[in-house]
Amino acid sequence: MAQRLAGRFEARPMVAINIAPLVPILLSVFVVMLLVSPTGRAGPLIDQPPMDCFGQCKPNDTVFISLRGDGVALLMERKVADAELPALLLASGSVDRGVYVRADAEVAYGRVFKLMSGLQAAGFKPQFINEDLH
Repeated sequence: MAQRLAGRFEARPMVAINIAPLVPILLSVFVVMLLVSPTGRAGPLIDQPPMDCFGQCKPNDTVFISLRGDGVALLMERKVADAELPALLLASGSVDRGVYVRADAEVAYGRVFKLMSGLQAAGFKPQFINEDLH
């Protein structure tokens, strides 16, 4: 009979795990993983110019290449073929100058990528120009 009365107050095994001591450990592991994990950097290598002139750069130092929606490539507003574009840039001595590429929204991505790859193969560091669409 004493067993039956004592059974009501006896210690039973806990069903839930006590996670209070694990919280600081999990938090520190989370912070370490955030600091150590690499950031997602995918896509073509785009070398952007340093901002050392704060908007006062000379416009003559840059070369603009435009791709229109009808498939025409323009070098400083002159029509050129894609094959002769690197040769014209090398002849003008613009290897050290910035080469900026802009394209209409209708131009296929493959066409823009082909132009960028050709310029990179010729030793240039082309950069994109982002314009707002209205």
